[in-house]
Amino acid sequence: MKNMSTTLEIPEGSKATIQGKVIDGKNYLVVEIEERKSEFKDGDFVVLDDGWVSIYKGAGESRDTISDYTGCWISGIDRFFEGTDSRIMDNSIRYATDKEKQILLDHLAKCGYEWDGEKLVEVLREGDMAIFWDDNTEDAIISVCKRLNDNGSYVDHLGLCWDNAIKWDGTKEQYEKVLRGELK
Repeated sequence: MKNMSTTLEIPEGSKATIQGKVIDGKNYLVVEIEERKSEFKDGDFVVLDDGWVSIYKGAGESRDTISDYTGCWISGIDRFFEGTDSRIMDNSIRYATDKEKQILLDHLAKCGYEWDGEKLVEVLREGDMAIFWDDNTEDAIISVCKRLNDNGSYVDHLGLCWDNAIKWDGTKEQYEKVLRGELK
Protein backbone atom coordinates (compact mmCIF):
# COMPACT_ATOMS: atom_id res chain seq x y z
CA MET A 1 0.00 0.00 0.00
CA LYS A 2 1.34 3.42 -0.88
CA ASN A 3 1.38 6.42 1.48
CA MET A 4 -1.55 8.78 1.06
CA SER A 5 -2.30 12.23 2.40
CA THR A 6 -5.61 14.10 2.41
CA THR A 7 -6.45 17.54 3.74
CA LEU A 8 -10.00 18.37 4.76
CA GLU A 9 -11.34 21.83 5.49
CA ILE A 10 -13.92 22.04 8.25
CA PRO A 11 -16.12 25.04 9.07
CA GLU A 12 -14.79 27.39 11.74
CA GLY A 13 -16.04 26.47 15.20
CA SER A 14 -16.96 22.92 14.15
CA LYS A 15 -15.82 19.77 15.89
CA ALA A 16 -14.27 16.93 13.91
CA THR A 17 -13.68 13.39 15.13
CA ILE A 18 -11.59 10.83 13.29
CA GLN A 19 -12.14 7.13 13.82
CA GLY A 20 -10.73 4.01 12.27
CA LYS A 21 -13.50 1.78 10.92
CA VAL A 22 -13.62 -1.47 9.04
CA ILE A 23 -16.09 -1.37 6.16
CA ASP A 24 -16.54 -4.42 3.91
CA GLY A 25 -13.34 -5.87 5.29
CA LYS A 26 -11.24 -2.79 4.50
CA ASN A 27 -9.76 -0.30 6.96
CA TYR A 28 -10.93 3.31 6.63
CA LEU A 29 -10.51 6.56 8.50
CA VAL A 30 -13.92 8.18 8.93
CA VAL A 31 -14.15 11.89 9.65
CA GLU A 32 -17.34 13.08 11.32
CA ILE A 33 -17.93 16.84 11.41
CA GLU A 34 -20.30 18.35 13.92
CA GLU A 35 -20.99 21.92 12.85
CA ARG A 36 -21.49 24.34 15.69
CA LYS A 37 -24.77 26.13 15.26
CA SER A 38 -25.75 28.93 17.54
CA GLU A 39 -29.22 30.03 18.39
CA PHE A 40 -27.80 33.26 19.79
CA LYS A 41 -27.47 36.46 17.82
CA ASP A 42 -25.34 39.55 18.11
CA GLY A 43 -26.42 41.60 21.13
CA ASP A 44 -28.18 38.83 23.09
CA PHE A 45 -27.55 38.73 26.84
CA VAL A 46 -26.24 35.27 27.73
CA VAL A 47 -24.87 33.40 30.73
CA LEU A 48 -21.96 31.01 30.55
CA ASP A 49 -21.83 28.05 32.89
CA ASP A 50 -19.15 29.64 35.05
CA GLY A 51 -21.51 32.46 36.11
CA TRP A 52 -20.38 35.07 33.59
CA VAL A 53 -23.20 37.19 32.16
CA SER A 54 -22.29 38.90 28.91
CA ILE A 55 -23.49 40.46 25.69
CA TYR A 56 -23.01 37.93 22.91
CA LYS A 57 -21.02 39.01 19.84
CA GLY A 58 -20.64 35.67 18.05
CA ALA A 59 -19.02 32.28 18.03
CA GLY A 60 -15.45 32.16 19.25
CA GLU A 61 -12.40 30.80 17.51
CA SER A 62 -12.93 27.34 18.92
CA ARG A 63 -15.95 25.22 19.73
CA ASP A 64 -15.65 26.03 23.42
CA THR A 65 -15.57 29.83 23.18
CA ILE A 66 -17.79 32.78 22.35
CA SER A 67 -16.95 36.40 21.63
CA ASP A 68 -18.66 39.01 23.75
CA TYR A 69 -18.84 42.79 23.88
CA THR A 70 -18.61 42.96 27.63
CA GLY A 71 -19.59 41.07 30.75
CA CYS A 72 -19.32 40.62 34.50
CA TRP A 73 -19.63 37.93 37.12
CA ILE A 74 -23.17 37.30 38.41
CA SER A 75 -21.82 36.54 41.87
CA GLY A 76 -21.04 40.21 42.41
CA ILE A 77 -17.29 39.97 42.03
CA ASP A 78 -16.47 43.54 41.09
CA ARG A 79 -14.91 42.84 37.74
CA PHE A 80 -15.95 44.28 34.43
CA PHE A 81 -14.58 43.72 30.97
CA GLU A 82 -14.61 46.63 28.53
CA GLY A 83 -14.29 45.63 24.89
CA THR A 84 -14.60 42.50 22.80
CA ASP A 85 -13.20 39.36 24.38
CA SER A 86 -13.25 35.63 23.90
CA ARG A 87 -14.86 33.62 26.70
CA ILE A 88 -14.40 29.93 27.38
CA MET A 89 -17.52 27.81 27.95
CA ASP A 90 -17.15 24.62 29.94
CA ASN A 91 -20.45 23.06 29.01
CA SER A 92 -23.28 25.47 28.53
CA ILE A 93 -24.51 28.83 27.38
CA ARG A 94 -28.04 30.10 27.77
CA TYR A 95 -30.10 33.26 27.53
CA ALA A 96 -29.79 35.51 30.60
CA THR A 97 -32.86 36.02 32.76
CA ASP A 98 -34.16 39.57 33.24
CA LYS A 99 -32.52 39.62 36.68
CA GLU A 100 -29.15 38.51 35.28
CA LYS A 101 -29.41 41.01 32.43
CA GLN A 102 -30.10 43.75 34.98
CA ILE A 103 -27.00 42.75 36.97
CA LEU A 104 -24.86 43.47 33.91
CA LEU A 105 -26.72 46.68 33.02
CA ASP A 106 -26.35 47.95 36.60
CA HIS A 107 -22.67 47.07 36.59
CA LEU A 108 -22.18 48.88 33.27
CA ALA A 109 -23.91 51.99 34.65
CA LYS A 110 -21.72 51.87 37.76
CA CYS A 111 -18.67 51.85 35.48
CA GLY A 112 -20.01 54.74 33.37
CA TYR A 113 -21.26 52.73 30.37
CA GLU A 114 -24.53 51.61 28.85
CA TRP A 115 -25.54 49.15 26.14
CA ASP A 116 -27.43 50.89 23.35
CA GLY A 117 -28.57 47.69 21.63
CA GLU A 118 -25.68 47.74 19.17
CA LYS A 119 -22.58 48.80 21.06
CA LEU A 120 -21.15 49.72 24.41
CA VAL A 121 -21.16 53.49 24.92
CA GLU A 122 -19.98 55.77 27.66
CA VAL A 123 -22.77 57.43 29.62
CA LEU A 124 -23.01 61.14 29.02
CA ARG A 125 -22.49 63.14 32.22
CA GLU A 126 -22.47 66.77 33.24
CA GLY A 127 -19.28 68.44 32.02
CA ASP A 128 -18.61 65.94 29.21
CA MET A 129 -17.97 67.20 25.70
CA ALA A 130 -20.80 65.89 23.53
CA ILE A 131 -22.29 66.06 20.06
CA PHE A 132 -25.87 67.35 20.19
CA TRP A 133 -28.59 67.31 17.50
CA ASP A 134 -32.35 67.14 17.09
CA ASP A 135 -33.96 65.23 14.22
CA ASN A 136 -31.55 66.62 11.60
CA THR A 137 -28.00 65.36 12.13
CA GLU A 138 -26.69 67.97 9.70
CA ASP A 139 -27.33 70.59 12.41
CA ALA A 140 -25.22 68.80 15.05
CA ILE A 141 -22.96 70.84 17.29
CA ILE A 142 -20.20 70.00 19.77
CA SER A 143 -20.76 71.49 23.21
CA VAL A 144 -20.47 70.78 26.92
CA CYS A 145 -23.25 68.73 28.52
CA LYS A 146 -25.00 70.55 31.33
CA ARG A 147 -27.67 68.00 32.20
CA LEU A 148 -30.14 65.38 31.04
CA ASN A 149 -33.79 66.41 31.49
CA ASP A 150 -36.41 64.07 32.95
CA ASN A 151 -38.11 63.90 29.53
CA GLY A 152 -34.93 62.42 27.99
CA SER A 153 -33.71 65.57 26.25
CA TYR A 154 -30.22 66.95 26.72
CA VAL A 155 -29.20 70.48 27.73
CA ASP A 156 -25.87 71.94 26.65
CA HIS A 157 -23.91 74.60 28.57
CA LEU A 158 -25.69 77.36 26.60
CA GLY A 159 -29.06 76.14 27.89
CA LEU A 160 -30.18 74.77 24.51
CA CYS A 161 -32.28 71.58 24.58
CA TRP A 162 -31.51 68.72 22.21
CA ASP A 163 -33.27 65.44 21.41
CA ASN A 164 -30.03 63.50 20.89
CA ALA A 165 -26.51 63.52 22.25
CA ILE A 166 -23.51 61.22 22.39
CA LYS A 167 -20.25 61.62 24.24
CA TRP A 168 -17.70 63.12 21.87
CA ASP A 169 -14.54 61.04 21.55
CA GLY A 170 -12.55 64.11 20.44
CA THR A 171 -12.19 63.10 16.82
CA LYS A 172 -13.26 64.90 13.68
CA GLU A 173 -14.24 61.52 12.24
CA GLN A 174 -16.91 60.89 14.91
CA TYR A 175 -18.40 64.35 14.40
CA GLU A 176 -18.47 63.89 10.61
CA LYS A 177 -20.25 60.53 11.04
CA VAL A 178 -22.95 62.25 13.08
CA LEU A 179 -23.31 64.98 10.43
CA ARG A 180 -23.79 62.26 7.77
CA GLY A 181 -26.34 60.45 9.95
CA GLU A 182 -24.13 57.39 10.44
CA LEU A 183 -24.09 57.61 14.25
CA LYS A 184 -27.22 57.98 16.31
